[in-house]
Amino acid sequence: MRRILRNIWINLFFLLLSIFYEITFIMNNKPLAYSTTLNGDQLFHINRLHGLSKVFTSPIVFDNYHQVGNGVNYFYPWLTFYPAELLSKLLHSEARGIIVFLVIVTYLTFSVAYYSCKIYLNWNAKKSILFSFLWTFSSYRGVNFFNRTDIGELLATIFIPLVLMSFISLLKDKKYKNWIVLAIGMSLIMLSHILSTLMMIIVFILVMIMNSNYLKDIKIWVSLIISAVATSLMTMMYWLPMIQQQKYIGISRPAKVILYDWALDMGNLINRSFNNNYLLPNLGIMVIMVILLGIIKFNELKKY
Repeated sequence: MRRILRNIWINLFFLLLSIFYEITFIMNNKPLAYSTTLNGDQLFHINRLHGLSKVFTSPIVFDNYHQVGNGVNYFYPWLTFYPAELLSKLLHSEARGIIVFLVIVTYLTFSVAYYSCKIYLNWNAKKSILFSFLWTFSSYRGVNFFNRTDIGELLATIFIPLVLMSFISLLKDKKYKNWIVLAIGMSLIMLSHILSTLMMIIVFILVMIMNSNYLKDIKIWVSLIISAVATSLMTMMYWLPMIQQQKYIGISRPAKVILYDWALDMGNLINRSFNNNYLLPNLGIMVIMVILLGIIKFNELKKY
């Protein structure tokens, strides 16, 4: 009974924090990013949301932009964004629908991060809550939320701790059945934001290199292969139509971007991080402190 009550209180706390986090949305009746300049993905996601109103009959909606259709839902995963459309219908407003939707997204980010620590790393409540705070209040997520309004990345951020920690548990604790959670989590990431999926694959490779001694167990490889196949099958609704469209018609991009030209130099990154400004891309002062303390206390860290 005590555990149930504690879970209720923790989840209520997460919900209140989620509402507080979005106070600028509620006070202004619109996101902070809309109050200044449209310098992020706001219009893109508004168009996505509008397109979802008829997504099961046609991925292209012709009743906006002077009857010019936009096939964005062919090429951008939308399943985890669809609840925003249901909320918009329920509340009779796309603005109110997306406001409530983003509160739920933040709550789920807190909650999934917390329970991923407890279940897969066996951390106590204090450690799990601390990680949940660091993850959800991170500057990178704040930039995506308040400045860029990148809903795809915000959705992927919900599931990344679940995927990573279940993966670590599979490797180190030989929890072979974690392939189910891993497949579902990776599918939800892919159905939210494709670049986050690619970044997770890179992270998986790095974790496997750092824990190569665990990969001698053939059952781990079997679990990973089954998980990859299951993920591919569960995400067919995204990648199969995209491939079909690419085969059907040629696609040309308007410009080639050199990512190096957009990158911050290390000095700017550190300065912005100490400023801890949600409106500028940065790591945040907490991450910088954790890195510095980790370097100073490196010899005192446990091997695990």
